[in-house]
Amino acid sequence: MDYCAEHNKEEHARHCLKKVKGMKIFFLKSFVISIILLIISCTIVMLGYNRITVLAEKLYGVAPHDYSLIFGIVVGMWKVLIVQFTLVPFIALAMIEHHLRGKHTAAE
Repeated sequence: MDYCAEHNKEEHARHCLKKVKGMKIFFLKSFVISIILLIISCTIVMLGYNRITVLAEKLYGVAPHDYSLIFGIVVGMWKVLIVQFTLVPFIALAMIEHHLRGKHTAAE
């Protein structure tokens, strides 16, 4: 038997809504923490840019201009990954929550 057959539908809707809210909070916190880490990382690199480029040149043989391009690509990919793995699930869960709330209020 499935969950709905054993329990009433109102209880099931409340249970699902509670789970969705918890997941939504998790993804929102993940998004905020990721953005803060991105900002801190970019600030550190901007403040110590000359030292970091000299270090990259000595360690890896990367020219300062190439380092700028590499850093730009890495930051761009980082932003895409943040959006893909934190913001998109948050938006999807917000839509699911809205749908469940509509079903829950319609059932009452």
